Parts: sequence; structure tokens; C-alpha cells
Amino acid sequence: MKIFTYLIVLILIVFGVTFACLNFDETTVNLYWFTKTLPLALLVAITFAVGGVLGVIVSLFILVRQKARYYTLAKKLSSAEKALESVKNPNLGQE
Repeated sequence: MKIFTYLIVLILIVFGVTFACLNFDETTVNLYWFTKTLPLALLVAITFAVGGVLGVIVSLFILVRQKARYYTLAKKLSSAEKALESVKNPNLGQE
């Protein structure tokens, strides 16, 4: 299985290097405050990386919100189970 993983990584590296070599033309990017000239492959890589980082950040916010909701519901469930147990066995707490 490790050989398969290494093969996939090697294919991706070769694809990335050939993409960079084929798209080395200079591109001008206007970023409102300044203008920068970059190779097209670098611009694509930077855009991909920024998109990935923003995706991870948004996913983390969603994950934290879901975890908070889970803990709230777990507390409510525990409370409801205790209330149900006290209704089933009213003499349980009177010993």
C-alpha cells in the first residue's frame, strides 16, 4: 500500500514540475495597491494554496460550531436520561 502512495505522490510531483515548466510565462497581477509580475505557474500555485488555507479555516469554524452543538445536546440528553430514570424508579434517591 505504501508503494501505491509513493507512486501517486511521485506522479503528482512530476505533473507539478511539468506544469511549472510549460507555464513559465510572466503574468502581471494588479492587486489594487501594487502590481506584481509573476510566472503563471507560481500564480496558480499561490492561488491554490490560499484557497486551501481559506477552506481549512472555514472548515475549522464549522467543526468548532458542530462540536459545541454536540456537547450542548449531550448535556441535554444526560439530563433527560436522569429525569427519565427518576420517573422509572422514584425510590432510587430516597434510601
